[in-house]
Amino acid sequence: MKKMAFSLITLLFLLSGSMLLYQWNGYSNELADIPEKNVEQTIQVLHQSGQFTIDQTINGLDEGQYHIVFPEQAEGMVCTDDKQRDCSMDMNGRLTVGTGNSGIRLSYHLPAQESAGQLLLEDWSAKLKDVDVTSTRVQVTERVWRSGEWIAAAETIGTEKMEMLDYYVFESDGPAPPMYWQDEPLIKTNAADNLVIFSEGPLKWDYSSLEQLPEPLSNGEKLYAIISDRPLQTKNDSFLTLSLNQGIESLKEEAARRRMKEHFSLPDEELWLADVAVSVLMGYPAGNAKAGKMYSELKNKLGAEQFDTWLHSLLDSNVKKWDSKKMDEAIFNTTGYKTAFFTENRIEEESLKPLFFSDGRDIYIGGKRAPDVFLVHRDGKSYITLHPLLEALGYTVSIQGKEKMEARKTGETYLFYPGKRLFLYNGHQFGLRSVPVLQINGSSYMDTAYLKTVFHVIVTEKERTISIQP
Repeated sequence: MKKMAFSLITLLFLLSGSMLLYQWNGYSNELADIPEKNVEQTIQVLHQSGQFTIDQTINGLDEGQYHIVFPEQAEGMVCTDDKQRDCSMDMNGRLTVGTGNSGIRLSYHLPAQESAGQLLLEDWSAKLKDVDVTSTRVQVTERVWRSGEWIAAAETIGTEKMEMLDYYVFESDGPAPPMYWQDEPLIKTNAADNLVIFSEGPLKWDYSSLEQLPEPLSNGEKLYAIISDRPLQTKNDSFLTLSLNQGIESLKEEAARRRMKEHFSLPDEELWLADVAVSVLMGYPAGNAKAGKMYSELKNKLGAEQFDTWLHSLLDSNVKKWDSKKMDEAIFNTTGYKTAFFTENRIEEESLKPLFFSDGRDIYIGGKRAPDVFLVHRDGKSYITLHPLLEALGYTVSIQGKEKMEARKTGETYLFYPGKRLFLYNGHQFGLRSVPVLQINGSSYMDTAYLKTVFHVIVTEKERTISIQP
């Protein structure tokens, strides 16, 4: 009887599991069929004396709670739903989109100076936190600054200068684009498939080199550049800006830098590391001074073939989020040697630490694995970590700054002087042809060529292991 009851229970579990699996598969298929949500917005900007009046409509929202982030200088904020009813928006910009509504309308003002030679608008529109806008249409009505021209980091759909006002329409796939106005017209040039230039005068540049950026840098969202002698500070996702005397190479470098930063998606504190890859791509030090030094270090330590292979391993990778550690892993994948070059140099303000490679083989000393002892390769030579090596050989080690290291055990005393071509053994001085001990990134390493001479050990190297026998 118990056996029959057990069988029935087992059968019920199997049937339940099958039903749950069937339901989950059906649910998964339904999820796969759900189209992506399109959140679209239309923004009307009216420039009148002393202010910009903005009317922003956002459609395609699901029912739920949202958090509006208005521009810092916004005033007179009003929110209504698509039924023309006031939104239940609190003082912190939190609101609820109720059943039967799919959109909101925001009205607010931004201050505008009475006169200006130029004006850059960045982060000028309201945003819904954690909501990705798929398309934006901006309509600018200009009643005050009639002599100049508005441009945007977006497609220009139309412009019209009328008797009492000027009218501009821009469209972008994504959030509201940065906009720029200056008191003189700009010449628009489609320099490449994904690059538009606005300049104060005609440019006699050969744009063919702009098409030579390797994929995926030649793809991606369209870039917009302003070439002008007027100083203009922009944010990362805004216009590229250059002066008239910088030339096509500078434009190519700035375009490559923007593409690299988009491609790598580095953490903010490591974003400057993209300049190292830009330098490799351009073939000369680009960006800040440390990035240029890192480029030179890589170029000198990697062969030309490995240099090129490393760059393309970054560009061709499917990795979405990069950091210094993953850039080191890309060097390992190229050379077969481990390094912490990018990790140790990730802080921009710190001095450069040179590139060296760690040998991945396990090291055995006297038949026992010594996990703290490892080899590095630098300038065609191999070096071994000296302090842990001495301890594994049975010595008591004392370090006296960077100038001297002492190692003692019964009947033996060594004194090493990092950076000098001599050492002392039991009080007797010995000189060598080259420096036996170096400081590498703050630690002492010994040239492995001198292990047998100094310590009278036997070194045996194999494919996966290195054995050191006293």
